Amino acid sequence: MFGYLNVHDTAAVVLVLMKQKDFAAARRTYLKVLESVPGHECTKVGPVEGWPILQYSHEDRTVEVCAAFVHLAPSLSKSSVPMPGDRHTGSAR
Repeated sequence: MFGYLNVHDTAAVVLVLMKQKDFAAARRTYLKVLESVPGHECTKVGPVEGWPILQYSHEDRTVEVCAAFVHLAPSLSKSSVPMPGDRHTGSAR
């Protein structure tokens, strides 16, 4: 993780984009992975619900990283998007 930061960084955000049916389970899995990174010291409540702050230390540096977990909704299939001029009746094509 420290390879992605410069020597002056004390805080960072890691954006975790997930397209999962079970977002909560996937979030727990990814959080365990982030907590297994060498140098992890603690995990604290973050500024946004569900976005924890993970604290890492390496040599004489300490960095706090906000893990921003974002659920990507499945994209609409082409058949479910109304086209101009279509009369939407609520039934699938």
